[in-house]
Amino acid sequence: MIFKAPLFLLLFLFVFSFCGLSQNKTDSLKSISKADYKHFKDSLYIVWEDFRIQEQKKEDSLHAIKRKTELEKLAHQNPDSLTQLKLSKLGLKEIPNITAFHLVKHIDLHYNKIKKITKKSWPKSDSLTSITLEHNQLEKVSFPKNYSIKSLNLSHNKLKRIPHSIRRLKSLRNIDLSHNEIKRIPGFIKRMDSLVEIKLNYNQLQKLTKRDVRRLKNMKFIHLGSNELQEIPDNIYLLRKANTLTFSRNHISSLPASFARLDSLEHLIFYRNDFQKIPKEIWALKKLKEIDFYYNNLQEIPDEIGSMINLQQIFFAFNEIEIIPDTIFSLKELKALYLHHNKIMLISNSISKLKSLLYLDLGYNALFETPDMSNMENLREIDLQENNLSEFPFELLENKNLTHIYLTGNSFVITAEERAELEILQEEMNKKGIRLYF
Repeated sequence: MIFKAPLFLLLFLFVFSFCGLSQNKTDSLKSISKADYKHFKDSLYIVWEDFRIQEQKKEDSLHAIKRKTELEKLAHQNPDSLTQLKLSKLGLKEIPNITAFHLVKHIDLHYNKIKKITKKSWPKSDSLTSITLEHNQLEKVSFPKNYSIKSLNLSHNKLKRIPHSIRRLKSLRNIDLSHNEIKRIPGFIKRMDSLVEIKLNYNQLQKLTKRDVRRLKNMKFIHLGSNELQEIPDNIYLLRKANTLTFSRNHISSLPASFARLDSLEHLIFYRNDFQKIPKEIWALKKLKEIDFYYNNLQEIPDEIGSMINLQQIFFAFNEIEIIPDTIFSLKELKALYLHHNKIMLISNSISKLKSLLYLDLGYNALFETPDMSNMENLREIDLQENNLSEFPFELLENKNLTHIYLTGNSFVITAEERAELEILQEEMNKKGIRLYF
C-alpha cells in the first residue's frame, strides 16, 4: 500500500502527540519543557494546515475542471431539449446564464458557493416545478412571478429571513428553509394559499407566538425542530389542518389544553424536549399514527395509550420508563415499538397480541426474561441486546419471519455445546440473509 507522505506524517504526529504528550504518560518525554512542547504542537499545527491547504487546492482544482466541462456543455446545449439542469458540486460562486432554458422542469444547484441570486437569473418557464439550492452560501435570493414551481429547497444557507419574493411563487406547495439563521415567521406566509409544508428546523426561532400560529394555520406539515422554543401558545388549535407537527430539539415541557383540538394530526414529534410525562391532551388525538418522545424524562406510559387505535409507530426510547402497560398490546395497527434505553424489567405475554408489529426494540433495559414471541408472524426485527437475560430465547429462532435478532450484551447461561450449535446456526442463518447477533 502506498501512503501519501503528508497524511502519513500527520497521522504519526497526531498519535504521537495526543496519545503520548497530551497525557504525559511517556517517560522519555517528561523532560520536555513547556516551550519545547508548545513549539512541537505549533509544528504539528503547521503540518496539519499545510495538509489541509493542499487538500483544498486539490478539491478546488477538481471543481475547476468539472465546472469548466459542465459550463462548456451547458453553453452548447440546445435549450429546447433540456428538462433537467444539474449543476451541483461545481464550486459555483454565481448562477450561470440559464435564462434560455424555458422548458426545464428541475434546476439543481446544491453544494455550490452562491451568495446571491436575482430574479432575472431564472428562466421564464411554465414547466419549472422544483428548484434545489441547498448547501450554498445564500444571503439573498429573489424569484419572479411563477405559477408552476411547487417545491423549493433553500436549506443549509445563510438566510436571516424567509425571502419575501417566494410569495410570487403562486403554486408553491413545500419549502425547506432548514439550517439557516431565520428568527421570525413573516406575515405573507398566511397568504400563500398553495403552501402546505414548511421546514424551519435548525434556525433561530426563540418563540412561537400566537401571531406565528395564525400565519401557519393553512399548513399541513409544519417542522420547527431544533430551535429555542419553550412553550406552545394556547391558540395552537388554529392548526386544524395540520397532519404533521415537528417540535424536536426544543425545550417544551407542557401543552395547552387547546392542543387536544388538533383532530387532523397524524404525526407528532417531540424528540429531545423536557417532558416529565406525556401530556393528557395527546390522548384526544385519535387520528395519531406516530408519536415520538425520544430523549425526554418520561417516567411512565399512561394506560390511555390503549385508546389510540390508529397508532402505528411509538418512539419512547431514552427515557426512564419502567413498565409497559397492558393497554398498549391492544393497538392492532402498531408496526413499530421503540422502547430501548429505559428501565423496563418485564414484558407481558400479551405482547403476542400485536399481530401487526414489524419492529420491536427493547435493547438497553433491565429485562431478566422474555415471553414466547415465536408466533408473531409479522415481526421482522427484534432487539433485546444489553439486558439482564440469562436464559437464551431459543423460541425466537423458531420465528421464521425474523430477519434481524440482536441479543448481544446479555449473560446467557448456556453450555459450550449449545454455544457451538448456536454459532453453526448463526452461520447458516447469515447465508440465508438472516442476522443473528448474540
